[in-house]
Amino acid sequence: MSLSDEDSITTFPNLRSSFRPTVGEAVAHLVSDGLRSIARDRARLAVRQFLEEEHAAALAFARRPIGREVRGFLRVSPRAWELGIARVRRLPGGLYTPDAEGELAFITPYCEEGQIVDLVAASFKTTATATRLGIASVLGAAAIDRARQEQGTLILFATPWKWLRAPTASALVLAWNSAPWLLADVRSIWCESDNLRQRVARAFFSPVPVPRLRVGKPDRHASGEAQRA
Repeated sequence: MSLSDEDSITTFPNLRSSFRPTVGEAVAHLVSDGLRSIARDRARLAVRQFLEEEHAAALAFARRPIGREVRGFLRVSPRAWELGIARVRRLPGGLYTPDAEGELAFITPYCEEGQIVDLVAASFKTTATATRLGIASVLGAAAIDRARQEQGTLILFATPWKWLRAPTASALVLAWNSAPWLLADVRSIWCESDNLRQRVARAFFSPVPVPRLRVGKPDRHASGEAQRA
């Protein structure tokens, strides 16, 4: 026995209980979900590809004589093999974009599960950092995880130059509003200066804004989907 479009199937959990879609509507819903999933996967792939291309260009720049000279002058660790150099322009919100006329900056990748998900730029002139996509929150996440797992001491630096001298054994916080979560459960932290120590302390003791909690019918500011749920 075959099902027609007029035959109803199991109610979708995210729709009103009184609504029972037809087979055709169900198939359209599933296809739509599948297309959205494919679109998300393709978008992630495209983003990763352009990040990898920009990182490769920065690595090529770093291999030039000026790049080797700067690395030597700043005593950058040979272990910082992923470090590139590029000309960048800062954007609002702590972001940057490549710019042939911009300032020189070190470029280092920020990875999750072995994949590049963001790039971090550190200005030669000011040491200020900026990210390509606004995702990176820390450099040296592996050192944080190691200190947490081994109950050891984390070495924390305040500037990218210091971190670049020991990139596999230390960390540098980029997003201080995330510091309490980034550094949670680390037994002890060695800070390079008292100013950094105070900043870490302030990050942990800063009050967390608590949202107004309500029950009952959603107000007019809630999305239409939430109001219909």
